[in-house]
Amino acid sequence: MKFFTQLFLAFLCSVSLLHADELRERIGAVPNPRPTGGWVADPSGLIQSRTAQINALISAQEAKDGTEIAVVVLPTIGKLVPKEFAVALFNTWKIGKADKDNGLLVLHILDQRRVEIETGYGMEGTLPDVKCKWILDEIGVPFFKASSSRRNWTVSP
Repeated sequence: MKFFTQLFLAFLCSVSLLHADELRERIGAVPNPRPTGGWVADPSGLIQSRTAQINALISAQEAKDGTEIAVVVLPTIGKLVPKEFAVALFNTWKIGKADKDNGLLVLHILDQRRVEIETGYGMEGTLPDVKCKWILDEIGVPFFKASSSRRNWTVSP
């Protein structure tokens, strides 16, 4: 019995390490728009025609109250979990001011038909999970359904 327990634990550690490596690799492949003064990363090209407009809106909000918002549209994250990916990307990019933790990430993953909103703790008063869920359900999903032939969108705050 001890052998099987050790074997199972070794297997779990191996899977966990492979998962962590894939997550780091995929996060590293997402182009961070901040060094060039932008807020939008769209390797998929889905919102390319609106990137300048979105950047301007986010820049105006950042100038107004310091909130940092990143918008990311990716064709795929493989078999990784969207929420886990959003949290890792949010933390890697350090979205939001360090002293206010006022960052917001909107992540759209095309092949999984998922939209995630990740907020810093400083945003919870303004955007609690229930409000993020409402935004996605009432605004985001209907928009994507209307502008795409995709169906069965899922969201999570």
